[in-house]
Amino acid sequence: MIVVLSLVIPATGQEFYIGATGGMNIAEMKITGDGEEQEESPLNRLGIGGVFGVRFDDNFSLQLRPLYLQKGGTLDQDSPSPDIDFRTSFIELDLSLKVATGNTIRPYILAGPSIGFLMTSELEFDLAGNKVKGDIMDISKKTEYSLGIGAGVEYSFWNGFLFVEGRYLH
Repeated sequence: MIVVLSLVIPATGQEFYIGATGGMNIAEMKITGDGEEQEESPLNRLGIGGVFGVRFDDNFSLQLRPLYLQKGGTLDQDSPSPDIDFRTSFIELDLSLKVATGNTIRPYILAGPSIGFLMTSELEFDLAGNKVKGDIMDISKKTEYSLGIGAGVEYSFWNGFLFVEGRYLH
């Protein structure tokens, strides 16, 4: 889920807009080792990117968001085994249909597909007081496909708008 606060301005007239976005990303990881899912807890990570949109009318628009997302989780293990932190970064392309209503303050919903491309994948754990780090790109899934839904509210001013939203991708 990404929570964002962003500023958007028209790019060329009222049909197109461009902006920046950023916020917190909470990503759940599925970690399997011996064929069974293992208990893990999410890490809160950073997400930043852009917003490019085209308005069809006052209520409908299509948005493309190229995002840099950090994702991760901690594999919680029983003692004496150390807990292991997994950290990844992705370039994600999110395409959403957005339906808004209102004038100055506009609540909206959005939905659409997303594809993510793995950039880095690392693990880190503490072993007898020493930090151990390793690259795990060769055993990580390189591409993620998701479907997302979200909701938010935008505040229109001058020629642009600010928005706050939450999204869930599965």
